[in-house]
Amino acid sequence: MPRRHSEVIKFLRDALAADAVGVPKLDAMGHAAGLLGERQRITQAKLFRRAKRSLGIRSRRDGFGEGGGWSWELPPSSDAPATISATTQAFSTRTRHPSRVGLGSCINSRKAGRAGCSAESNRFALDT
Repeated sequence: MPRRHSEVIKFLRDALAADAVGVPKLDAMGHAAGLLGERQRITQAKLFRRAKRSLGIRSRRDGFGEGGGWSWELPPSSDAPATISATTQAFSTRTRHPSRVGLGSCINSRKAGRAGCSAESNRFALDT
Protein backbone atom coordinates (compact mmCIF):
# COMPACT_ATOMS: atom_id res chain seq x y z
CA MET A 1 0.00 0.00 0.00
CA PRO A 2 2.66 2.63 0.84
CA ARG A 3 4.45 1.86 -2.44
CA ARG A 4 1.21 2.30 -4.40
CA HIS A 5 0.46 5.58 -2.59
CA SER A 6 3.90 6.94 -3.45
CA GLU A 7 3.33 5.96 -7.10
CA VAL A 8 0.10 7.97 -7.17
CA ILE A 9 1.80 10.98 -5.55
CA LYS A 10 4.62 10.84 -8.11
CA PHE A 11 2.09 10.47 -10.94
CA LEU A 12 0.12 13.54 -9.81
CA ARG A 13 3.26 15.64 -9.25
CA ASP A 14 4.50 14.82 -12.74
CA ALA A 15 1.12 15.28 -14.42
CA LEU A 16 0.40 18.64 -12.74
CA ALA A 17 3.95 20.03 -12.73
CA ALA A 18 3.48 22.38 -15.69
CA ASP A 19 -0.15 23.48 -15.34
CA ALA A 20 -3.65 22.46 -14.29
CA VAL A 21 -5.01 19.36 -16.03
CA GLY A 22 -8.67 18.52 -16.68
CA VAL A 23 -10.12 15.68 -14.62
CA PRO A 24 -11.16 13.65 -17.73
CA LYS A 25 -7.60 13.85 -19.04
CA LEU A 26 -6.23 12.81 -15.62
CA ASP A 27 -8.67 9.86 -15.67
CA ALA A 28 -7.30 8.76 -19.05
CA MET A 29 -3.70 9.21 -17.91
CA GLY A 30 -4.37 7.23 -14.71
CA HIS A 31 -5.92 4.38 -16.70
CA ALA A 32 -2.99 4.39 -19.13
CA ALA A 33 -0.51 4.27 -16.23
CA GLY A 34 -2.36 1.31 -14.69
CA LEU A 35 -3.20 3.20 -11.49
CA LEU A 36 -6.98 3.07 -11.97
CA GLY A 37 -9.29 0.13 -12.54
CA GLU A 38 -11.34 -0.22 -15.71
CA ARG A 39 -14.42 1.61 -14.40
CA GLN A 40 -12.71 3.61 -11.68
CA ARG A 41 -12.65 7.40 -11.75
CA ILE A 42 -9.83 9.50 -10.37
CA THR A 43 -12.23 11.52 -8.19
CA GLN A 44 -13.56 8.36 -6.53
CA ALA A 45 -10.34 6.38 -6.00
CA LYS A 46 -9.20 6.50 -2.37
CA LEU A 47 -5.50 6.55 -3.25
CA PHE A 48 -5.98 9.56 -5.51
CA ARG A 49 -8.16 11.42 -2.99
CA ARG A 50 -5.55 10.81 -0.27
CA ALA A 51 -2.70 11.91 -2.55
CA LYS A 52 -4.68 14.98 -3.64
CA ARG A 53 -5.16 16.00 -0.02
CA SER A 54 -1.53 15.37 0.95
CA LEU A 55 -0.21 17.38 -2.01
CA GLY A 56 -2.68 20.21 -1.45
CA ILE A 57 -4.06 19.87 -4.98
CA ARG A 58 -6.93 22.26 -5.69
CA SER A 59 -10.00 21.56 -7.79
CA ARG A 60 -10.82 24.38 -10.16
CA ARG A 61 -13.98 24.87 -12.19
CA ASP A 62 -13.33 25.99 -15.77
CA GLY A 63 -16.35 27.51 -17.51
CA PHE A 64 -20.06 27.17 -16.83
CA GLY A 65 -22.85 24.79 -17.76
CA GLU A 66 -22.27 21.88 -20.11
CA GLY A 67 -19.17 23.51 -21.59
CA GLY A 68 -17.48 23.75 -18.20
CA GLY A 69 -15.35 21.16 -16.48
CA TRP A 70 -13.13 20.51 -13.50
CA SER A 71 -9.37 20.54 -13.42
CA TRP A 72 -6.79 19.85 -10.73
CA GLU A 73 -3.80 22.06 -10.04
CA LEU A 74 -0.87 21.97 -7.68
CA PRO A 75 -0.66 24.92 -5.31
CA PRO A 76 2.35 27.23 -5.38
CA SER A 77 5.13 25.53 -3.42
CA SER A 78 4.69 27.90 -0.46
CA ASP A 79 1.02 26.83 -0.08
CA ALA A 80 1.72 23.11 0.06
CA PRO A 81 0.33 21.63 3.27
CA ALA A 82 2.64 20.26 5.90
CA THR A 83 2.39 16.58 6.67
CA ILE A 84 -0.34 16.00 9.25
CA SER A 85 -0.40 12.94 11.46
CA ALA A 86 -3.49 10.73 11.35
CA THR A 87 -4.19 11.52 15.02
CA THR A 88 -4.12 15.28 14.47
CA GLN A 89 -6.28 14.99 11.37
CA ALA A 90 -8.87 12.82 13.15
CA PHE A 91 -8.96 15.22 16.11
CA SER A 92 -9.35 18.34 13.97
CA THR A 93 -12.30 16.91 12.04
CA ARG A 94 -14.18 16.02 15.24
CA THR A 95 -13.72 19.19 17.26
CA ARG A 96 -16.36 21.88 17.42
CA HIS A 97 -16.21 25.46 18.50
CA PRO A 98 -16.95 25.49 22.27
CA SER A 99 -19.51 28.30 22.01
CA ARG A 100 -21.67 26.23 19.66
CA VAL A 101 -21.69 22.90 21.46
CA GLY A 102 -25.16 21.91 22.57
CA LEU A 103 -27.00 25.06 21.47
CA GLY A 104 -29.11 23.32 18.86
CA SER A 105 -30.50 20.91 21.45
CA CYS A 106 -32.33 23.73 23.24
CA ILE A 107 -33.84 25.10 20.04
CA ASN A 108 -34.90 21.76 18.64
CA SER A 109 -36.30 20.21 21.77
CA ARG A 110 -39.52 20.56 23.71
CA LYS A 111 -37.43 21.50 26.75
CA ALA A 112 -36.74 25.01 25.43
CA GLY A 113 -38.35 26.65 28.47
CA ARG A 114 -37.08 24.17 31.06
CA ALA A 115 -33.91 24.07 33.13
CA GLY A 116 -30.71 23.82 31.13
CA CYS A 117 -32.09 25.72 28.13
CA SER A 118 -31.92 29.42 28.87
CA ALA A 119 -33.40 32.15 26.75
CA GLU A 120 -29.86 33.51 26.29
CA SER A 121 -28.60 30.29 24.70
CA ASN A 122 -31.68 30.11 22.45
CA ARG A 123 -31.20 33.71 21.30
CA PHE A 124 -27.50 33.10 20.58
CA ALA A 125 -28.28 29.95 18.60
CA LEU A 126 -30.89 31.78 16.51
CA ASP A 127 -28.54 34.68 15.78
CA THR A 128 -25.76 32.47 14.39
